[in-house]
Amino acid sequence: MANTETFGEHQEAHVGKWSTDRRGLISGSVQRHIKEAYDKVDFTLLSPKAAPKMLIPCVGVTRDYQSPYGVYTYSYEGIDPGQGDDESLITFELDITMEEVSIEAHPNLAAIEKIYGRFDTRLKRFTQRYLSGSGASGLNGEGASESRKINPLYGTDSFLCFGATFKKSYVRRAIPPSALRGIGTIIARPIGLSSFPLPAAAKHRKWLKLAPKITLRGNCVHIEENYIMSGRHGIVKEIYGAAQLEEEGDAGAGGGSALTSGTL
Repeated sequence: MANTETFGEHQEAHVGKWSTDRRGLISGSVQRHIKEAYDKVDFTLLSPKAAPKMLIPCVGVTRDYQSPYGVYTYSYEGIDPGQGDDESLITFELDITMEEVSIEAHPNLAAIEKIYGRFDTRLKRFTQRYLSGSGASGLNGEGASESRKINPLYGTDSFLCFGATFKKSYVRRAIPPSALRGIGTIIARPIGLSSFPLPAAAKHRKWLKLAPKITLRGNCVHIEENYIMSGRHGIVKEIYGAAQLEEEGDAGAGGGSALTSGTL
């Protein structure tokens, strides 16, 4: 192999790969190659404050070694400071779900019981033998009679129910008030849902606005607004009819709170 000769100095700054995602979030990297021993890390350079100045802020630094250079890679993330809010960059996602629900909530339970016997409300399932009669429930319940025929629904205590979740994602320089407004309230249809053709039966369902997910991304925030579709019977407005982050605190209430869950 012929001898080679290098002319000039090794370049210190090396611009890496840069990209913009579908929501307008810019990300990329810049490297600094510094002559140093492999086991000597310059912790001054291992800081976002030492990053070469770019349009968006540095959010992280890593150090590797390629003899004879310590390679400091600065990662950047954010949006163009001069960029205004672009509604066309908002993305929408619809996720169809199948939720396991107690058989007691089945809309055709009465018709099912006519064929397969009564649902045992004490054991919370259909019994091994057909259970008939109008007395107390249970295999040996008073007034209830038991068939000798094996029940095909023996052990059944739940069924799969169609549902959906909807997500609206975007980036902004600051958290808009609308993102935190109306959390825990019932709405007819989230903005953007019309882009997805849903079954005709879905038009009778309501939607509940859930708490958003907000992530700091350099000089901006990435916001995900979340909604969940109700069951066939809608959402009980006495439970979910108030904006939870806009409520006044109870007079004399302590700082703690009880966490509860339930079905819509």
